[in-house]
Amino acid sequence: MALQCRHLHLIVLKMPYLLSLLLLLAIASPLCAQQALLRSGPMVGHVDMREATIWLQTTGDAKVRIAYKDSASSNAYSTPTMTVDASMHHIAKIVCDSVEPGRTYIYEVFINDKKLSFAYPTQFRSQPVWKYRKNDPPVMTMALGSCLYINEEEFDRPGTCLLYTSDAADE
Repeated sequence: MALQCRHLHLIVLKMPYLLSLLLLLAIASPLCAQQALLRSGPMVGHVDMREATIWLQTTGDAKVRIAYKDSASSNAYSTPTMTVDASMHHIAKIVCDSVEPGRTYIYEVFINDKKLSFAYPTQFRSQPVWKYRKNDPPVMTMALGSCLYINEEEFDRPGTCLLYTSDAADE
């Protein structure tokens, strides 16, 4: 009997922890269910002075929309609901077209009318008006790549190279 009482005492001591864990699971499960609808994204795509594109991919057929608002004012906008399916690989490219130049917008993602939450800020900034002005264009960073291939002699076929080179033209 003493052994059973000792175990009962441990269960009673751990009860607040168990209740806390159950409460945490009850709160977190809807968030996990929402995130289960999203496979990739959202990612900000092309942003111009008057529009921005948000890209995302869902795990299955879904209805997707973006709600966004200007961070400096109370102007709020929403994109039309877009239906994604397997023929589109469940990818949505949603254009936010009520954008003013040089403004920061905060956006929210809705999949099947459920708002998704993220651990990071979801925002984009439209390009400022600079064309045909006295100001310089905005600073731009660009990365370039190539389809460079370097032969590995031990895996090449034997014999002379069949490629045209400037040395071959001189002969």
